[in-house]
Amino acid sequence: MQRREFMVAGGLFIASRTTAMANQRTYPNPRGLSGAPFADVNLKLAILSALDEQGVIDLGQPPQLADHVLGRKFDVGREGYKPVPEVLDYLARYPLDPPKLAALETLNLDGGSSIYHHIWHFWHGEDNTFDISVLEGIENCANLRELNVASMLSPVDVSLLTRLHHLAELYIGVGVKNISALLDIPALESVRILDDQVYEEVTTEGHPTRLVMDKLKQSGTSVWVHWVSHYEQPPAFE
Repeated sequence: MQRREFMVAGGLFIASRTTAMANQRTYPNPRGLSGAPFADVNLKLAILSALDEQGVIDLGQPPQLADHVLGRKFDVGREGYKPVPEVLDYLARYPLDPPKLAALETLNLDGGSSIYHHIWHFWHGEDNTFDISVLEGIENCANLRELNVASMLSPVDVSLLTRLHHLAELYIGVGVKNISALLDIPALESVRILDDQVYEEVTTEGHPTRLVMDKLKQSGTSVWVHWVSHYEQPPAFE
């Protein structure tokens, strides 16, 4: 649907013009392997969505992208209740060059990305269709400063984050593995983890995870680890 600007004249709304953005939008031709430069197509979708929300790329509204890919008018009422394979394939091969990837500084993996509705207009968010299996390739987002993983991926393999030389803030609300690799993230300023197992480990004297967190705190990194479910409701480890 094209956005229009309106002005009031003599009590009437008059459509003045279609916005320049809607008129001038162009979609690049897809190329390369599906998901590239990431190992998981769903990771690429999340990154595309972040770039779109930050204005680095312009995917338009879901029906607009579907119209372009299908070469005809997309019938939302009839076709919006299931994924559109052609749109998924287009986005999976959407060209992302290093300058675009370098512009990404914040990435949220929480199931709320707008891009899912480009593929499946009425997606309800209650299944694992867009779950991410691995973060391999995340190092292509060389200037990523903040990563928040609230859902969509479990566990988070911290070892895949060590090549993110500008990653300063990390939030993980799912399972974690290779937690000792936190010590190898060079710019890390803050780590927040919400997980029962990690909480049990950091509150156990002498446990390797506790030792990692103690070293992080000694280096000046802010640490916060909280339980998800605990009968006694103890305080966070920090």
